[in-house]
Amino acid sequence: MSFLKRIGSMRKTSYNLSKRGESSTPYDNKSNIHCLVLLLDGTLLTCDIDKQSSGQALLDRVFMHLGLHEKDYFGLAYKADGGVTRWLDATKAIVKQLKGHSPQFDFRVRFYVPEPSYLHEELSRYLFVLQIRKDILANRLPCSFESAATLGSYIIQAELRDYDPEEHPQGYISQIKMFPNQTKDLEGRIAELHLGLQSRAATEMDVLFLSHARRLDFYGVELFPCLDPGGTHVALGISSSGITVFQNMLIVKVHLWSNVTKITYKRKKFFLEQRSEQRSEEAVS
Repeated sequence: MSFLKRIGSMRKTSYNLSKRGESSTPYDNKSNIHCLVLLLDGTLLTCDIDKQSSGQALLDRVFMHLGLHEKDYFGLAYKADGGVTRWLDATKAIVKQLKGHSPQFDFRVRFYVPEPSYLHEELSRYLFVLQIRKDILANRLPCSFESAATLGSYIIQAELRDYDPEEHPQGYISQIKMFPNQTKDLEGRIAELHLGLQSRAATEMDVLFLSHARRLDFYGVELFPCLDPGGTHVALGISSSGITVFQNMLIVKVHLWSNVTKITYKRKKFFLEQRSEQRSEEAVS
């Protein structure tokens, strides 16, 4: 089974802008704009939205298209000035947020759950799996050899089902690109682990995948380059658990939200006050 085929039974047909016979100019209609949304399965959805509509109108169209009920974890991202990625604000007019930029959006996970059990629907879990797979392929979520093999085996079992020597000849793992550095050794290890997952359902693999992925250091972490008080280049990772300081991709310090009492900023510096009454400062470059 292909990388994206499994989601097909869960949602309606998507529409590619190039097949609709419409003008390629998104603002050529006096009352509507043509919004192009890249979904997590790689398909494109085009929505005609009134120019006065808020971001919520577009979000509702996407949620309805997918049949998604657990909406709070997902959002639409777009490129703003300087190539900076921003989230579409549901309460503000779409046109005012875009400021003349092309109305192209990525449908993404916005808030990563700390536990798979927080997600009650099969579709929500599968969308999370797709997002994490994209994070891994984009090198935003690095993992060790063994973690990669474990996650890869869950993907293969979910997509290709039980190992069958007639359907899965030597090298069959390579038909699905899962990791930025997918070596033959890694594929061999994935194949070994795949053999031990006979008769396991795709939905079960999604849960196991999420349970393993959430333990990775960079799971759900959005990184921001900055300088520490000593002038050393570090990166701040913002996640559901707190603020993590990384140096050379290694964890240096963790500030749990439960310990943070106040966050303030002045120009390019921001300050964290913690329950220990120690004041921590990071200077954003």
